[in-house]
Amino acid sequence: MHIEEDEEEEEEEEEEEEEEEGKEEEQEDDEDEEEEEEEEEEEEENKDEEEEEEEEQKQKEEEEEEVEEGIYKITKNVSPKNLVQSFFEVIENTEYK
Repeated sequence: MHIEEDEEEEEEEEEEEEEEEGKEEEQEDDEDEEEEEEEEEEEEENKDEEEEEEEEQKQKEEEEEEVEEGIYKITKNVSPKNLVQSFFEVIENTEYK
């Protein structure tokens, strides 16, 4: 009779251990899923930030091109003599603080 009781106890202990292992595996799986989701969110955020930076850089480049075009249009018909004269007039009319 003691042998049967011991066997039953061992079986119960094994079942409990299996249940605990199953719970631990489920918990690990859940943690892995959470980590994957966090990594995906981080990747999306980084991608969004990169796109924003690229858009800002593109916009700056376009603005610089517009400025350069404007300067060219203004100066292409101005003779060097007039340009120098205008420069000195600006300097003379500028008040230094």
